[in-house]
Amino acid sequence: MRLFILFFFLFSCSYGSREEVCVDTDEQMEKIALQLSVIKNKVELERNISTLSKKFYKLSGLIILADRLEGVPKPLPPGKGATLLQEEMLRLYKIHGARELIEKAQLKGLKALEKYEETKESLR
Repeated sequence: MRLFILFFFLFSCSYGSREEVCVDTDEQMEKIALQLSVIKNKVELERNISTLSKKFYKLSGLIILADRLEGVPKPLPPGKGATLLQEEMLRLYKIHGARELIEKAQLKGLKALEKYEETKESLR
């Protein structure tokens, strides 16, 4: 049901191309990186898990939409948001216990991606 709601929300937006979705995807990664950049310790990360989870879930929806628009994904060079997100996650991974919290925040989005991939595979 949640996946249906995600698809409904995403497909109600009017994207003309995979590139447009990729721009929004990079912007979403930049938003997550910005939120992570102000986190200095595990306690602050714990306070941000809920909003981070929502942002990672939205990111997964954009990734799914990009795949659906193109069919066969063509690799695009990582944008500014992807680079910033990677840097912030690597910084936070140095904090004891932060990796597990970040994975917790990503879980809902990862499950949506896995369900999408399973559905895609079953249709082949």
